[in-house]
Amino acid sequence: MQNSTKLIDGAKAQVKLTEKDIARFYSKVGPVGADGCRLWLAGKSKSGYGYLRVGGKNMRSNRLAWIAVNGCIPKGMCVCHSCDVPACCQIEHLWLGTIADDMRDKVSKSRQSKGEPHSAIMKIVSPRGDAHHARAHPERLSRGKRHSDIMRRVASRGEAHFSRTCPERLARGDRNGRHTMPEKTARGAAVGSSKLTEAIVLAVRSCYNIGGTSYRKLACKFGVSKAQIRRIICRESWAHVV
Repeated sequence: MQNSTKLIDGAKAQVKLTEKDIARFYSKVGPVGADGCRLWLAGKSKSGYGYLRVGGKNMRSNRLAWIAVNGCIPKGMCVCHSCDVPACCQIEHLWLGTIADDMRDKVSKSRQSKGEPHSAIMKIVSPRGDAHHARAHPERLSRGKRHSDIMRRVASRGEAHFSRTCPERLARGDRNGRHTMPEKTARGAAVGSSKLTEAIVLAVRSCYNIGGTSYRKLACKFGVSKAQIRRIICRESWAHVV
């Protein structure tokens, strides 16, 4: 289960776990595997870290594992993995360190992209200088008159605009979709932002026809604006309700 839920790590949050929280936490942790890891079985972030909502905050499973055994995490410290498995909750695989300690551990295990291997990859992904596509394949670039011709076709204006050169292709008047396919046009209560229903519209018109009222009074009674009441009475809106 992958999720983009925002997680709180580092020294950004301190929580106190109750016995109920600890029991709920361990109910989502798997048994010890062949590699000695105890993997988180519930929701995970895109980076592979498990998380659990405790005290109104989404906490990483490795931090909760540490708190459940050792108590609060000192300010400014992170819970790092010696096994390099983000979902692992095995307490023997966790250690406290600063962000700098975690980065040094990453470099020492050759998990940091740098040096010649990194440069070789970047040269392929993002070539520069003479290897750049603008120099390697200049014929593929649209410049000068060719660029202008393309832009005239793509972004035509004035008399050359599509609406003027091919007006017969525009759906206007009786050819518009609202007339040719009225069943596909959301009207009245089917419109998501509508505050009224067909029954209320009929009631508005009935009250106005009886007399002794005004747009303002009807607006207060039905919870809409005076302008909307006027449009309903004059059949500028809800004209399909008769």
